[in-house]
Amino acid sequence: MKPLQRGTPQEILVTDHGPQVSCLFALYPLGTEGHMDTIYEAIDHAKRDGQVTVTPVHFATRLDGRLTHVLRVMRAAFDQADAQHVVIHATISTGSPTKEE
Repeated sequence: MKPLQRGTPQEILVTDHGPQVSCLFALYPLGTEGHMDTIYEAIDHAKRDGQVTVTPVHFATRLDGRLTHVLRVMRAAFDQADAQHVVIHATISTGSPTKEE
């Protein structure tokens, strides 16, 4: 395991994007009739981001990339959700098995 970096959070984020991670991500914009549009827009935004790989899975979306990039995509989904109550459920792991070729 790598030792923790010293410096301010901003300095660390500029120099280290964290480990390669896999994330199972689900967005729940509650209390709105257009919730599916909000979910699809978040997925499209993640695809356009260019720093993460986006794969659909049953009732969720898989995000693969560097930790800071994955967290940035989830933060954008949270911020852009047009709902009174927003829930994000995510499981993030490193060292996840790769897809079989």
